[in-house]
Amino acid sequence: MTTDRTYLDQHFVTMNAPNSPHERAIVALIEGFTQYRHAHEELHGATIGTSDYVLSPAWTAIGKAIITLLNGETGNLDCGTLDAVIRYNFRLAELEVTA
Repeated sequence: MTTDRTYLDQHFVTMNAPNSPHERAIVALIEGFTQYRHAHEELHGATIGTSDYVLSPAWTAIGKAIITLLNGETGNLDCGTLDAVIRYNFRLAELEVTA
C-alpha cells in the first residue's frame, strides 16, 4: 500500500496527535512558548519584547533552547517548520533574535 502523504503532511498529523515521548515533549514546548507570548500580550496589551525587560530575556532563552533541542530526536516533526514558528514568534514579539 502506498501513501500520498508528504513529510509535511506527516508533520501536521504529528503536531495534532504526537505519538512518541519526544514528539509529545517538542509539541508541548512549542505550544507553551507560543501560548506564553499570547498570554502576555493579552494581559499587558503589548508584546513581551517591548513591555517586559525582565521576562523577555527568559522567554527568548526558552525559544533559543527549543531551537537547539530540534537538533535531537523529534520523530515525525519537521524541524525546519518548527524553527520557523519559533523565529516568527520572536518577530511577533518585536524581538530581533539570532539563534
